[in-house]
Amino acid sequence: MTLVHDVDYNGQQDSLRINKLQVDSKFLHFEGSGSFSQLSTNPSMKSQGKLLLNMPKLQEFLKGLLPEGLATKGEGELIFSVEGRLRSHRERSIVRSWNGQGSLFLDSIEYQGFGSIQKLHSTRLLLDKGIVLFTLECLLNNGPSQLQGTLDLSRKKPAFKIDLKGKDVQVSQDLKILGYIIPILITSSSGHLSGKGNFSVKASWQGTDWNKEVSRDITGKGTLSLNDGFLQSKDVLSLILSSFGKPETLQFDQIMTAFRLADGKVYNDNIQVNGKSLKLGLKGWTSLAYDPSRKGNPMDYTVTGDFFKQFLGKDAQKVLSFLGGGKLTTVPVDIAGTVQKPKVSIKMPKVEDLFRSLFSPPKERK
Repeated sequence: MTLVHDVDYNGQQDSLRINKLQVDSKFLHFEGSGSFSQLSTNPSMKSQGKLLLNMPKLQEFLKGLLPEGLATKGEGELIFSVEGRLRSHRERSIVRSWNGQGSLFLDSIEYQGFGSIQKLHSTRLLLDKGIVLFTLECLLNNGPSQLQGTLDLSRKKPAFKIDLKGKDVQVSQDLKILGYIIPILITSSSGHLSGKGNFSVKASWQGTDWNKEVSRDITGKGTLSLNDGFLQSKDVLSLILSSFGKPETLQFDQIMTAFRLADGKVYNDNIQVNGKSLKLGLKGWTSLAYDPSRKGNPMDYTVTGDFFKQFLGKDAQKVLSFLGGGKLTTVPVDIAGTVQKPKVSIKMPKVEDLFRSLFSPPKERK
């Protein structure tokens, strides 16, 4: 790393001026300037700079600190100007006096399980008394997406508020995050998922540690819909379909849900699956926090409605109706375990129960 600087100090004015500050390394180039005044009494600063990053080399330098499965390409750029005091009042954060503006650009980021982000850039990036206001736009899996929000740096734990939207996002089995919201979308690498998705999420939280802070504190709501797609797997969906003698595939017109984020969980009260050959409903929750004892994110879902009627002949429906005392008995279908290792439980009526109900004498009315 090389450092070049040109600095003037003025003792009478109690100030320091940085005419030039340049830093070069394998992964960055920085140029900046600024000034510091009232150094001995109430120091304040004004600065501006431009930071250029070689993303792959930066990733190599930060190896071990960045999440596994993260890959970067191309360059990044941050341009900024900021001013404020360098000494805080009692019980007040120093950044509460800071104001500034800037711009951000990142070429390409791929994160395993979350998809690819192309041409991430800011249309708004402001610092107002320690609060960052931002609007970012990008292509998320080739779908135009936007992230608006605020980041309050003046608190002991940074506080976030975001509003995230995406349209026509290309979906595939590599998007593991979908399985945390809709369990039938849990697929292995040998599966197949296609279609396009639209989503929206509004959320807020404090802190930066996902497992200890964010996953337990986050609150919000969102929507997710997948359209005109095809799902083939040997995981959750196939276990349900194969139990009813159906192929392990689903061609769907739409899969949609409105979900909530609270209590460290994703709550889904009404997941609707509208397929070419079946309709399916689900409700339940998925834990946002990883449970080390279970080596995964626990979940608990049930299939709603009487979708199994679609697979039964009239004779079988009559038998189940008889068992239910005139109502068609449901077949409980539960999805539990973890996102990483789901378990499907289907409680079919036992053969002896069928015969007992068919041949036992009717109960006398009192």
